[in-house]
Amino acid sequence: YQRRVHGERFKYIPNLQILDLSDINLGETGIEYLADHFQHIPNLQTLNLSENNIGDNGAKYLADHFQYIPNLKILDIERNDIGEKGIKYLANHFQDIPNLQTLRSLQYIGEKSRMCCEF
Repeated sequence: YQRRVHGERFKYIPNLQILDLSDINLGETGIEYLADHFQHIPNLQTLNLSENNIGDNGAKYLADHFQYIPNLKILDIERNDIGEKGIKYLANHFQDIPNLQTLRSLQYIGEKSRMCCEF
């Protein structure tokens, strides 16, 4: 079961600065629907999407929409089954969020884990 965020309602709260959608199982489809509405919340500074199983495709869709949340300072995407491909895609789009200061992205790959990145 994947949840769908009613992103179209963001147009009523354009000054939103913190959005915590952690551990609600958005999945790839949910993150796509959410990101499609980022243009309504350009002042967003903190986005917590941890534990949502967005995967590489969800990470790609998220990164493609960074341009709509240029004031983002903190992004938490821990425990989302994002592999190397998704992490690389995100990294290639960080220029769209120039104010980013903290990225929480602990990924479990086999017995290895890696933490990325405090700016």
